[in-house]
Amino acid sequence: MRNILLSGMTAAFLAGCSINPYGADTFTRSGVVSGSILEQNDCPVESGTAVWVSANGRGECVRYFTAGMSGERVSVALVHFHGDVMWQDTNGTPTVYDGYEDHAAPSALQALADKGAETANLPYIRLSRPGTFGSSGDHRLRRQPQNLAIVEAALDAIKAKHGIDRLALAGQSGGGHLVGALLARRNDIACAAISSGVVSVRSRSHMHGWFGRDFTGFWHYVDPIATTHLVPENADRRIFVIGDPKDRNTPFATQAEYHYALRALGRESVLIEAPGDGPQHHGLAWTGIAVAADCAAGKPTDQIVEKYAAKNPT
Repeated sequence: MRNILLSGMTAAFLAGCSINPYGADTFTRSGVVSGSILEQNDCPVESGTAVWVSANGRGECVRYFTAGMSGERVSVALVHFHGDVMWQDTNGTPTVYDGYEDHAAPSALQALADKGAETANLPYIRLSRPGTFGSSGDHRLRRQPQNLAIVEAALDAIKAKHGIDRLALAGQSGGGHLVGALLARRNDIACAAISSGVVSVRSRSHMHGWFGRDFTGFWHYVDPIATTHLVPENADRRIFVIGDPKDRNTPFATQAEYHYALRALGRESVLIEAPGDGPQHHGLAWTGIAVAADCAAGKPTDQIVEKYAAKNPT
């Protein structure tokens, strides 16, 4: 991992500038690399898969894909945040993973939403994080306050549009970072499932030998563990931190650190050790979705832990 961190000068360059051409299509790899600016009139809100939102004077088009919506008032909807799709090598060259465009096609994203609704047995929303999967913005800024503000505004707009009362959030890896950050800012979260989450950014950086700098190249960023004291007290909300002790991408110790920080403040957090997919033992997205769904359905915590901590969760 260390050899694909940005070099010092390149990190400073990328952290200080932005490319963002007008009209870039972030359904494509090149659009994710360049970033995208859209005008409000170009945001396809009439499609039912986009909202136009503003934060701190900047507007973005946020795409999302839903399934299981009945058109009636929704008491709880499950929102899933996908993981990061970009990294930079030591020369500062950004790369988006192979196969991204197959996964990013709107038909493929809708299929994932359909699968999510079937898995969760709840109204389901797959939200495209800024700069990815059709949303405008810059994915390199994914752990910066502005991107967090855009996502929060998007959740408010989607809730209002679909008549949603509360949210069950599930986030994988960098999406887990968003869940952790949002927990400190919202009172409408019924359940939160953070799988393989980047929730202690600085500790992760030091464990990889990056000396406090994030994988994005920035020295300053939103770090969920630093905001645990802002997580509202709510006896009815449950937080699940799910990780594999073998995770080589986001060390399990950093995930456990976040969990114990919440517990020290009296927040209801549950730590689950589960087997992650892939050579880095990092893939737990569908486990996170299922845990959030079971939580929203009111299943007892001990049953959830027993179910997903097993060798082969069912």
